[in-house]
Formats: sequence, structure tokens, C-alpha cells
Amino acid sequence: MATNLTTQIEDTLPPFVEGRDRRLHFEPDGTLVYAREEGDWEPPRGIDGFEIDPEDPWRLKPLWNLCTARLQTAVRFPACGCISLISRCNEPGARFMQRVTFEVCEQCPFQEPAP
Repeated sequence: MATNLTTQIEDTLPPFVEGRDRRLHFEPDGTLVYAREEGDWEPPRGIDGFEIDPEDPWRLKPLWNLCTARLQTAVRFPACGCISLISRCNEPGARFMQRVTFEVCEQCPFQEPAP
């Protein structure tokens, strides 16, 4: 279900820089898993629209519904190497090209489910 979201994130993610960025693995269901490196003492930041796994704070499970009108771009935080998402609505009847959060998108009456 979340594979399209995962592909969208992977396609827009800036290139990995060794020693600066945290390694990230994308699971088929859309779950993001940060690789825990030696010396890591703090889990990565949360990401809007993802739930931190209570059993493993290095895993983030997607909450987003698939919507063909939502455009998402991945960005990296240079200070910690974690990622975040910038989400914009591409639906003219809704919040066209405005940034949206998970909560706003979830309530949108114009959601266009992916095929």
C-alpha cells in the first residue's frame, strides 16, 4: 500500500553523505528504518505522517493515506543526518500547492486514492 509513498521519498531524497547522514532503509510497506550505527545514543527525529514504533524508536511506520494529489519531497537535516518531508497538495479544489501536514491531508475531502 505505501510503496508509492516510499518510492516518492526515495526519489527525492538528497544523496547520502558518509559521516554526515544517517543510513535509511525503506521497507515494502512504507516503513522507514534508520540503521543504528556504533556510537548512536539518540534515536532519529520523528517525521510528520509517520508513527515511531514503540518497540523500536529507529523504525517509523507510515500513517499517510495514498493520494495521487499529494507531492512529497524528502530533505535531510545537516545537523543530525535525519530526514523530514515537505508535503504539498496538488489538488486545485483543496490547498493547491500549499504545504500540508498529515492531519490536514487526512481530513481532505478531495483525496485521490492511488490505483
